[in-house]
Amino acid sequence: MAAPATSASVTCSLQDLANTQVLNIALAYCSGASLTSLRQVSTSLAEALPSSSPLWQDLLRHSSVVLQGKASAMFKARRLGLLSERSSVHAGAEAEVPAPISKQSRYRLIVTGARASGISTLVRLLAQRTEQPDAAKDMSVFAFSANLEGTNLPVSVVDKRSTVKGTPLSAALYSGHTAALFVFDAGRMEDTLPKAAWCIEELRQTVGLKKFRLMPKLLVCHKADLLMATSPGLEDADARAACLPAMCEALLATHGMDLVFTSRADPTSAELAFALAAEGWNVNPRRRTGNIFDELLARVREHFFEASESWTEKSESCVRGQALIEFVDPEGKSAGPQLDVPLGTSREQLGTLLNQLLENAEEMPYSFHLEDSEITTNLAASFNKLAKGQQSTERVLKVVYYPLAVFRVRPITRCTSSLSGHIEAVLCVAFSPDSTKLASGSGDSTVRLWDLNTELPKHTCKGHQNWVLVVAWSPDGSKLASAGMDKIVLVWCAQSGKNLAALKGHIQPVTAACWQPLHVAEGFPWLATSSKDKTVRLWDVNVGVCLRSLTSHSQPVMQVKWSGERSDIGGVVYTAGRDTVIKVWNPKDGAMLNELKGHGHWINTLALNTDYVIRSGPFSHEPQKFADLPEKKEAAKKRYAEAVELCGGERLLSGSDDFTLFLWRPLVSKTPVCRMTGHQKIVNQVAFSPDGRWFASASFDKSVRLWDGRTGKYVHAFRGHVGDVYQLAWSGDSRLLVSVSKDSTAKCWDVGRRKLQEDLPGHADEVYAVDWSMDGSRVATGGKDRVLKVWRH
Repeated sequence: MAAPATSASVTCSLQDLANTQVLNIALAYCSGASLTSLRQVSTSLAEALPSSSPLWQDLLRHSSVVLQGKASAMFKARRLGLLSERSSVHAGAEAEVPAPISKQSRYRLIVTGARASGISTLVRLLAQRTEQPDAAKDMSVFAFSANLEGTNLPVSVVDKRSTVKGTPLSAALYSGHTAALFVFDAGRMEDTLPKAAWCIEELRQTVGLKKFRLMPKLLVCHKADLLMATSPGLEDADARAACLPAMCEALLATHGMDLVFTSRADPTSAELAFALAAEGWNVNPRRRTGNIFDELLARVREHFFEASESWTEKSESCVRGQALIEFVDPEGKSAGPQLDVPLGTSREQLGTLLNQLLENAEEMPYSFHLEDSEITTNLAASFNKLAKGQQSTERVLKVVYYPLAVFRVRPITRCTSSLSGHIEAVLCVAFSPDSTKLASGSGDSTVRLWDLNTELPKHTCKGHQNWVLVVAWSPDGSKLASAGMDKIVLVWCAQSGKNLAALKGHIQPVTAACWQPLHVAEGFPWLATSSKDKTVRLWDVNVGVCLRSLTSHSQPVMQVKWSGERSDIGGVVYTAGRDTVIKVWNPKDGAMLNELKGHGHWINTLALNTDYVIRSGPFSHEPQKFADLPEKKEAAKKRYAEAVELCGGERLLSGSDDFTLFLWRPLVSKTPVCRMTGHQKIVNQVAFSPDGRWFASASFDKSVRLWDGRTGKYVHAFRGHVGDVYQLAWSGDSRLLVSVSKDSTAKCWDVGRRKLQEDLPGHADEVYAVDWSMDGSRVATGGKDRVLKVWRH
């Protein structure tokens, strides 16, 4: 490509080529590893093409280098172009005589790795020599001349083969300007790549952590022509990199190295490897005040970025420096050894490292936290948020990881059905555990069952004489309990809608209902109901009798929860109400086990961090069928054990009219884990995320607050509602949260980004009730306008 006479003609010529895609084809036929082609193309392209042009990616694709980091293709291509302009290799007088290892040899290139992986061949390519090295020697030294920034330098290249059985490395070998190339054989990757990793660790121990971080390092896949011979179609670097073992990606991410493909068939690839290795060598301090990165940033900023804010975002991934990290789980247990990683390591790269350490058969998603800051982009962003006294790369940074759901629920965006039929306000809604049915209770004294396949009414259950305040599905999905102002609890068949039992005994309105967890039930689960008559009753719904009456509260009982712990006594029952006390009960004999005191006013709401798995029983987000009840119990028991392990033990949460929340470990201590303040009005409802990582609280102060599910630490306040927030519900993957309000809207919040995902207007009046199906596909809302709405993605 000949350079035209004027700058204007350069721009015009290259722009014409870009518009007709001729340049794209031309690049495919030239040697991308050739420094000559880079010198001819890179600088001129910067003047002619915008940073978003796909031709930058084409230039990279036909190179023999895979550069680390999330920088744009334009940035990476310009970096290679600057390196090619800066350095060249040629044979000179110094190359005739092997150079001894001495302090005078200030510029040194160490080439090491597994034996028989082509190290000697690569050294001869660099030194432009033809003689064979002495196979008996563990280390040979050659010399060649390099032109760096217009200065001729004698460079020693050390053929240092694997020292697993050989001469140990000496720290004196790395005095002065030193760079290291770690070589593995493309034809024997399974054997040579682990040995190259061993050499990397040996170097780190030899020179010390500080120098190891600063030393330029490259991972070299030698004999790359073998890859193309065995797998045709791997002409570009990205395709070849995708064929490498996962260990290669882990090494690149851990040590922040670039990957270079070299071969005897492409001598210029070795020259490009040297250019990258010598990137940090400053041979003319008077002439250069910075390094190659500084020059690159200045040039790219001048060409493409006018606003400094825009440039900061674009160059965020080019963070320099290293840090020692250690992965620990939420309980503080280490996941493996300490790792030395670049500060620019992204969240995705941390995930790759952790999966390698945990030896997961399949890639699992995780979220990462450094101190109190979640790592959302890269390690440096969270590192910079640490207190000044803690921003030290010499101390080990504890990176806490939390498992995420392997499936992802899509956010709700539209109303797919407006289900009419109720003639009074809809007061409660609940999806069945298998996500195939929806139940709603209303002020018109009816319970309605809806078919979610057709989103049409299926059964109208009549029997109540007053408002229906609560509906609750049995964990196996076969029965539905409803109760309310008429003091009677009715049990319905989920399939036919027929009444199975009328449970009478309460003498005041029933305020809450909860089923016994399936895995701790001896037969069919019992039902617990609380009432304003200050009692909690336990029912056997199969025979329709009250088994226990728990009478110790001095004021109306507003909430009841049934825990899956203590399977020997059929679980544990928690009750709370207007006497400001939480009571712990043994359902087997009706004895009170404990009292939890702390609130100063009425307790409105209780939540367990295992509520989701208890409520869903044997069912998950995937469709499942079970032969009988024992099979369902086994599946429920397994899911419960996994959930408790994931969330670090069962916890209880309470919210009150005193504007506070309390987090408890009731079977461990009577003392609360944490007392949480922040709401300015009464707390109406609290709910844990399905994985127990978070919990959210809805308040009449028009806000929804997010808290840490293990410690109770405040995380964020979601603001957007302009009326009292009544209820909320979590998606099955714990990434989304929906809330409903007096302002007639539902709002979907993105928990990870701490932002409003979707505003969902549509109701004509206050929205009282909300639920999210277990499979994540639907959200149901109901309110004062007597309409039940179903929302989907």
